[in-house]
Order: sequence, then structure tokens, then C-alpha cells
Amino acid sequence: MSLLLKERVTVLEETVIFLNSLIAEIQFSKSGIPRILNMFSSADSMKSLMFLNCFSETGEHSDFRRIWKESISSFSYYKSEEKEKMLQLGSFLGTTDTDSQISTIKLYLSYFVGYRDKAIEDYAKNGKMSSLLGMFIGASVFILLI
Repeated sequence: MSLLLKERVTVLEETVIFLNSLIAEIQFSKSGIPRILNMFSSADSMKSLMFLNCFSETGEHSDFRRIWKESISSFSYYKSEEKEKMLQLGSFLGTTDTDSQISTIKLYLSYFVGYRDKAIEDYAKNGKMSSLLGMFIGASVFILLI
């Protein structure tokens, strides 16, 4: 359980990095969304975001909304609310001007900062308890076997 909580924190931290990087790329590179997502698919700072790997296999002119929807829906590290937010974000990407996209991404970024902070709190509360409980049970079984 402790490992799952830690992985969840890592995924949410990388999601925050992803959204911040997405803002910077849209603002400064003026590249299209498929090209940006393709570039992020190989970034080491986002290796836990396995849904981005789908974009490394597709071309720049692929239907990124369909791929986004399929890959987010199958990504198991997000809770249902987080998946819904990412699906909503995917439907906005590339549909409006640069400033509107950036403001929309900043809104979703604030949601994921909150999710990340909550996951860090959960890990701090429950992660250590799970480790200690596991060591206690392991020691108990060892003593019983002796």
C-alpha cells in the first residue's frame, strides 16, 4: 500500500510538470499539440505518465483527441475525477487561441496541484503506517515460525 501511495504521488507530481511544460511549449514554441505530445512522450521527467507513450507511435497529423481519450481512459494511476479532468482538458487542446489554451491549462493545473497535495498528505499519513504494519506482521510471522 505504501508503494502504491508513493507511485500515486510520483504520477501526480509528473502530471504537474507535464501541464507546466505544456503551457511553456504552447506559449513559446507555437508547435501543434500532436508534435508537443510526441516530444513529451520521450521526456525523462514524465516517464510515469505512460499515456504519453501512445503519442510517440503516432504521426503529427494523427487524431490526437481519440488517442488522448483512449490512453487517459486506460491509465490506471488516476482516480475517476482526475481522469475526467484530463479528458476535459484533452477536448480543449488545440481548439482555441494560444491565450485561451494557456488559461484553460492553468485552471486544470490548479486542480492537479490540489490532487498532488492531497496525495502527499495521504502518503505522509498512511504510507509510514503501512510500512510499519508490514514490518510488524513480518516479524510476528518470523517469531511464530521459530
